[in-house]
Amino acid sequence: MNRIAVAELTSEVFVPFGEVGAPLADDSHTAGDVDGEPWLKAVAPASVVQPGLADIWAFCILPDRFIKLGPGTSHADPYFTEPVRHFYKLEMVDTNTADHTVWRLDQPGTFAT
Repeated sequence: MNRIAVAELTSEVFVPFGEVGAPLADDSHTAGDVDGEPWLKAVAPASVVQPGLADIWAFCILPDRFIKLGPGTSHADPYFTEPVRHFYKLEMVDTNTADHTVWRLDQPGTFAT
């Protein structure tokens, strides 16, 4: 099985895929928001027409961070091991009709955590 390394999520490393955000220092975010557990996100840069296993990056999204994907970034999410997780994502109103492309990898992969 091919393993995809899970990279540390930093603004500098995530630039080809989008932006990383953190909560404001206004004390409105607390440890109890959502479920407080990290989750994994798989992405490939928009410059790759048909992503393959070598193009995929995986990131661990910590509970006090959020990401904004850049236009055209291929992605799959969320990945977590618990049977149920609280999760939210914001999308454009037409995402499921205007931006829905499925890529099938030519070889299977799993995350190396």
